[in-house]
Amino acid sequence: MGRDRQSVQDKLRRHGKTVKSRNWTAEEDENLIKAVQEVTGLQNLEEIKQLEIPWRTVAQLVPTRHEEQCRAHFSFLKRSKLQNIDDNASKFKKWRKEESHRLIDILSNGDYSFETDIDWNEVNQSFVDVSPSASYIQLQFYKLKSDIPDFHRKSFSDLLEEISSSHKH
Repeated sequence: MGRDRQSVQDKLRRHGKTVKSRNWTAEEDENLIKAVQEVTGLQNLEEIKQLEIPWRTVAQLVPTRHEEQCRAHFSFLKRSKLQNIDDNASKFKKWRKEESHRLIDILSNGDYSFETDIDWNEVNQSFVDVSPSASYIQLQFYKLKSDIPDFHRKSFSDLLEEISSSHKH
């Protein structure tokens, strides 16, 4: 089939669950925050570390979304809520083409055979000025690869090569 292990696992996890694919409602935002707080036992968003969250469990408490959506949206919510709560919270610059090129370079020059080999926390360290979390960087990579036709059928190295070709500096 040509799909990597992670994409097959993601597909199987979503199978059978009817999820929305567009904008999140205020109710879904609230459900997501409550689910994360319940699962982590923490109430303060600043204390919640995304890597420690069992996203599959969270998604079971947010019936209209799957775990990847919950993970990505929580990153967005956490960032915007913290900035609204405290105007002195660190502000991130907008993600631009230069960051996409840098991400492509980092992944192309890394020692990765599969996308599942990537330590997104490590990659995120190169983007502290524009990224609130490792999952944000992972989302940016997903956006890049989703521009490639049949990206899910390509090997990781072929995918990186095509992304690089289509985003020449």
